[in-house]
Amino acid sequence: MSPDEAANLWMDHMEPLRRSGIRVGSPGMSNAPQGMPWMRSFLSNIRSRGGDVDFWCLHWYGETLGQFYDYIWSTHHQLDASKPVWITEWAPSNWDEGRPLEKGYVEGFVRDACKYLDGLEWVERYCFFGAMNNTGTVGRHAAMLDNEGRLTEVGRIYMHC
Repeated sequence: MSPDEAANLWMDHMEPLRRSGIRVGSPGMSNAPQGMPWMRSFLSNIRSRGGDVDFWCLHWYGETLGQFYDYIWSTHHQLDASKPVWITEWAPSNWDEGRPLEKGYVEGFVRDACKYLDGLEWVERYCFFGAMNNTGTVGRHAAMLDNEGRLTEVGRIYMHC
């Protein structure tokens, strides 16, 4: 969806909610290269018509904690550091379903990321990606549920974040 189409829908459907006092988050922005230009165009459009967002919704997928931390910090500051962040999707991934990141690595990543995110005052909420048993190209070790619907170790780690 183009930023202009999203902005038109925002002004018709989301901005009235904001004006009634309901906090509304931005469209979810990925860490793909086109994420920031898309969001800036969207924001310019809605702000020129008196609209805004109350918090930033970010998505991130990648291999290292450093990349994850760099993305959330830089994006928060590039957009507007006075607004809080909800990380509405995140997971460590190399996008190789046949050779995903190792199980222990993913478990450690989730454990360390949760501790870190809990210490950031401007991160209001976060939600790990894998609340399912088939995480596809994100990688099987990111799944929080096994094939019987029971929590995996990643699911248990996340549950206790």
